[in-house]
Amino acid sequence: MRSEDRKPSKRVFPLLQNLDLDSVTFAQVQGVGDPITIEDMNEQEMVDLIIVNLARLTCAGEWNGLLSAGGGANAFVTGAANMLGAIDKYNLAMNPPWSMQTTTTYSDGDAGEPIFWPFIAGNTGSIADMAVVVTSAAAATTYQCGIYSSSTDNGFPDSLIGSAEFDVSSTGGVTVTSLSIAITRGEPYWYGFVRNSGSNTATFTAAAINYASALGNCNVEGGQTGTALHDFTNTDSLPATVSAGDLKPSDSYHRPFLVVGM
Repeated sequence: MRSEDRKPSKRVFPLLQNLDLDSVTFAQVQGVGDPITIEDMNEQEMVDLIIVNLARLTCAGEWNGLLSAGGGANAFVTGAANMLGAIDKYNLAMNPPWSMQTTTTYSDGDAGEPIFWPFIAGNTGSIADMAVVVTSAAAATTYQCGIYSSSTDNGFPDSLIGSAEFDVSSTGGVTVTSLSIAITRGEPYWYGFVRNSGSNTATFTAAAINYASALGNCNVEGGQTGTALHDFTNTDSLPATVSAGDLKPSDSYHRPFLVVGM
């Protein structure tokens, strides 16, 4: 449409003219647009509704009506994670968008150095338990797994919210209970994995990195695709706060299954 042909809608703006962008709701915008038939004569009304809703979104901080049907607030990533519904166990290694549904094993030759993988929380609540699956045991050895917040400055793992220690002296599922680690649906987090005692190396069931989405980080030569972040500085424990300067991208580590219960 040419600018000289544009005429303000006789319906959209008059019905919303007494509202502010920071207070108008999707329901109010939807009410003005319902019903509007999809035909040429209503083109201007539809364009004006789009303009109002896009302007509203810049103030409201939400994407109702654009990424979800009927005004809901679920983006694809969090919606897919929440499809588990009543099931209260979540495998963080398999959550979109960085996962790969091929199962393999994780065995870290640098087991005393923390490795971090990102995930998007699929539910709001407190993680009450964590579980890993040991496929090759390591005598007199424990591993620590922790949940980290994501830095608002650079997106890297930031503060340790909570952790669990796993005795890997025998194979099979190992569960740690009585945890209370608060997470919020739709928010980014990281989970870290490290051998924190002993000198043997265990092997765990994991999601393969083959064809999985990378993080976008790489080394100068571009040889690492950055499917995980490797902390070369801290050893034998997960740091309380991660320093970005200690991290380097790595594509050498499959994602060990970390199953959490809410």
